[in-house]
Amino acid sequence: PSAPPDNIQIGMYNQTAGWVRWTPPPAQHHNGNLYGYKIEVSAGNTMKVLANMTLNSTTTSVLLNNLTTGAVYSVLLNCFTKAGDGPYSKPISLFMDPAHHVHPPRAHPSGTHDVLHQEGQDLTYHNGMGDIHPNSDTHHTTHRTSSDYLPGIWLMVVIVIILLGVVFSAAIAMVYFKRRHQMTKDLGHLSVVSDNEIT
Repeated sequence: PSAPPDNIQIGMYNQTAGWVRWTPPPAQHHNGNLYGYKIEVSAGNTMKVLANMTLNSTTTSVLLNNLTTGAVYSVLLNCFTKAGDGPYSKPISLFMDPAHHVHPPRAHPSGTHDVLHQEGQDLTYHNGMGDIHPNSDTHHTTHRTSSDYLPGIWLMVVIVIILLGVVFSAAIAMVYFKRRHQMTKDLGHLSVVSDNEIT
């Protein structure tokens, strides 16, 4: 591509998260099919690169979680095709200052919760494509902690317990009715004496 992504917007989502949104560069600057975007996040005052992210071409927003309140981050974006990378955008500053709190135009950019892993902090990024680690352009399989699955596990445990209770109750009811039927059958051949026959 001969141009960086267009209409780049950035803001503070809450006390510990920031968002970045963009659109593809104009079609005349694509020079082939866009394969995706690369985002570089740096510490604003030291320019130390905290993370490099590679995203597919349909992803046009990122939510950065676990940021430090009061810190300044610098974000650069570019796009790439099969032929290679295009130029990076100019650095855009993300101020994690409540005075600069700006919500994205929609309730949540792209509907994704995205995370980066930063050395010394737990700055995380994920968009359903797997974890992306700092200074790495490769995707890894998504690593989830047990707390990510906890609500689903508890729901399954409750469902299994309920099903076991239903099966157990049905088994007890079958045994009860079978024994009752057997007792009725065993007593069926006995003759019943009426009041008239006793006297």
